[in-house]
Amino acid sequence: MRMKNENTRDIDRYFTRRMFSRQFLPALISAVALSFGDVADSFVLGNSIGSVGLAALALVMPVAEVFNVIMIALGTGGSVRYASRMAQGRRKEALSGFHGVVCVAAISGILIAAAGNLFLPQLLSLLGADLSDSALFAAAQEYLRILLIGTPALFLNYVLFFFLRADNMEKEANVAFTAGNITDILINVVFVFLMHMGVKGAALATVIGQTTGMTISILMILSRKGTLRLTKLKPDFREAGNSFRIGFASSIGFIFSMIFLLIANKLLLRSFGGDGIAILEVVLCVSYFMINLYDAVAKSILPVVSTYSGEHNENGMKLARNLGLEYSVAMGVILALVVCLFPEGICRFFGVDTSALLEQGRDALRLYGLSIPLAGAGILLTNYHEAKQDVGGTLFRSVVRGLIPIVLAVLFTFLAPRRFWLLYLISEAVSLILFGVWYRFVKEKQLDPGRVFRTTLYSNSNEISRVTGEIEAFAGRWDASPGQRYMTMMAMEEICVATMNNGFMGKEDGFIQIVLVALEDGSFTLHIRDNAETFNPLAMELDGDIMDENANLEALGIAAIRKKASSFSYRHYQGFNTVIIQM
Repeated sequence: MRMKNENTRDIDRYFTRRMFSRQFLPALISAVALSFGDVADSFVLGNSIGSVGLAALALVMPVAEVFNVIMIALGTGGSVRYASRMAQGRRKEALSGFHGVVCVAAISGILIAAAGNLFLPQLLSLLGADLSDSALFAAAQEYLRILLIGTPALFLNYVLFFFLRADNMEKEANVAFTAGNITDILINVVFVFLMHMGVKGAALATVIGQTTGMTISILMILSRKGTLRLTKLKPDFREAGNSFRIGFASSIGFIFSMIFLLIANKLLLRSFGGDGIAILEVVLCVSYFMINLYDAVAKSILPVVSTYSGEHNENGMKLARNLGLEYSVAMGVILALVVCLFPEGICRFFGVDTSALLEQGRDALRLYGLSIPLAGAGILLTNYHEAKQDVGGTLFRSVVRGLIPIVLAVLFTFLAPRRFWLLYLISEAVSLILFGVWYRFVKEKQLDPGRVFRTTLYSNSNEISRVTGEIEAFAGRWDASPGQRYMTMMAMEEICVATMNNGFMGKEDGFIQIVLVALEDGSFTLHIRDNAETFNPLAMELDGDIMDENANLEALGIAAIRKKASSFSYRHYQGFNTVIIQM
């Protein structure tokens, strides 16, 4: 029996690289556009009103981190659950969960918008804004008021982006997201540089950009190209809660980031005044590029790992993780070199041009640049464990990576405020070491590998009879009933034969990957993935009267599968045909 051999590993590598490549380029384009959208406000305000504009943005950042907790937790957790359910053939549950997450995102955004504006003075005081610096206080107040009003659009834009990517609509998701960010950039230029609207113009541009992205995403769903639907299904709010729980494990880092920024803002204000947090805003702008580039890699492995998780394919998940680490480290080294070699140019780009500020900015950026490759590995590993729905590992990684900078910020406040910028490098190194210790000694719960049968057939193969015998032996080993054994063998044989005869159409390099899982509840799930042309074997119908001697025997076998299986589904996902049959 070939459950694990070099052939199977090679096919895993083939499918993994193809699925990753399909995801990565659109995600990278979107990440670059998002990065420029993220820094657009800083660029236009820094170059129009100077350090006051940069400082105002830095003061508001803790609120943005709270937004990130909610929308990233709902978006990533919801999309992971959605992809996993679709991989298991549970389409209706996947859609109900999607509707629950969308409703929670919209309601949360409305409540935060109302409460935030109602208690705006108190919120600004908490953020560290002081009436003694009237220009900074007024700028932060104007920006935050408008940003809060746009919260519902912001939440929905991010949530829909994640779900579209999980629904095999990567290009559509990135078109919507990129269009929103380009809109943000263009309107920023018009409102701030041409119409001289200052922070009000920058905030309005952000909200309009997010609304544009959200609207395009809704139109993409209404096009019905994917599985997502905005129908009248009852939203599953319990599933929305489960999604938030899974996503929260990785997004909890934003809570720590919020606390860190509150401490850092007050420390830098006390030590360096408004100029100190202006430099912090420049460092944060560089971090947006770093985070978004790493997120492009993480988003590319997220649906791949989630799909493999539904199939209990440990080898595939590790291949996706290692591929993501390769890309993350490579991009991190390049970005670190740029930041360390050209810190003054980066400062000038954001309107920082006085000699004193340039000196501060140069030292801060070089120290931050050294931490970039380490941060990339940490972000990738956190998202990997989230995609596996390993809440414990994800939570530990997020807590460690978020808590260490806070502890260091407090220590620097009392012991060495002038060495503040060292904390980025120290915190990333220590958190990676601690996560390595966790990964080495804490084993996550997983299905017994012996319960998973995996093998590969080629398009010109005549080994179906061999695989049929192996599947019968595997099912018998796990106490399958006679009916389950017969259905499993018949389903594998009929689907594979139909694919070879109708999907490959003479293709010489075709593969069919077969995974049979013996679940602990006594049921069996058969996953069949191939690289043929788009072909749904489950849609085959009998042609003519069943008693006709020319009746389509393949379609007859498929009809029997549809009748006898507990559940079945077909999905053309990541460029491959995938059939899932439950027995």
